[in-house]
Amino acid sequence: AHKRGFIHRDIKPSNIILMKDLKVKLIDFGVACPPETDDFYIGGILHFNAPELFDDDASVQTDIYALGMTAYEMVTGGEIPFKEKKPGKLIKEIQKDRAKLIEEDRKDIPAEMIKFINKACMKDLEKRFTDMEEVLFALELLKRSYEGPSTTDNQGIGDMHITIPCTMENQDYILNEIATLKTKLAKVKSDLIINH
Repeated sequence: AHKRGFIHRDIKPSNIILMKDLKVKLIDFGVACPPETDDFYIGGILHFNAPELFDDDASVQTDIYALGMTAYEMVTGGEIPFKEKKPGKLIKEIQKDRAKLIEEDRKDIPAEMIKFINKACMKDLEKRFTDMEEVLFALELLKRSYEGPSTTDNQGIGDMHITIPCTMENQDYILNEIATLKTKLAKVKSDLIINH
């Protein structure tokens, strides 16, 4: 949607469905709009709205925040990172307070998932993912952390290839993630050598 010039504005669990072929599909584009043509619509479930959305136009980063909140709710079993229940007070809490981040030492949630959610839900736009290419890269790393390194008869760990969409905006983030991935792969390779 973003590549086609639209902001969804209503990303939440009920608008994400799993297809029969196990592909994930985002539905309900009823309030979608091109960037900077926002009518200041505020979605029905307030905590999926990014802090800046209450005063400014919807953007790619407001959709990213909503995606992060969706993931937060999924991995915590329906918890939300805000205390207030009344709409007016909840809006003030979203605007003024940082969302309660998932603790990095939680053993029941994978570290890469915690890292993804916390970055997607940052109140500070400069600390949040800047675009969906950055999000997709982070999700690819997350997926690989679940799957482990891919090896076949003709492919060793050192031969793994990842296609990375790189822009000037996400270059530092990607280089940092590559360094992290290289460290993890070196450890896996070391473990394999020790175990053989």
